[in-house]
Amino acid sequence: MAKKSSSSGGVDFNMAEEIRQLLEKDQSLTGRQVIDALKAKFPKQAINENSCSVAVVNARRKMGISVIRKRRPAGGPKKTARIWSRAQPVSAAAAAGAPNMDLLVAAKLLLQQCQGDQDVALAAIRQVAALQM
Repeated sequence: MAKKSSSSGGVDFNMAEEIRQLLEKDQSLTGRQVIDALKAKFPKQAINENSCSVAVVNARRKMGISVIRKRRPAGGPKKTARIWSRAQPVSAAAAAGAPNMDLLVAAKLLLQQCQGDQDVALAAIRQVAALQM
């Protein structure tokens, strides 16, 4: 049996590739915006919205754009916040796995000053990093 001709008028359509191209241009696009852009670009192509939504999520994951859901602190409303983030690169020293003994001693002293509270130590490090801009 012969293969049926495409309804796209002879235009090859690879939905995953088109989604990747759209997300490379603008990473903040939502799934609905991507579907609308595909429908505008390929008006004769039948696009399954469910499979397109799955393809958008998979493309985001492969590109390192992921949704991180964080709970708000206790005492506030129990809603989640959507934060788009990109995976942070690992420094060369950390990737090599070679610990710097002076750095480890300084970290130990910082934890002792913070009475063993890691969150307080991290907050102090972030404040120092913000001042060094």
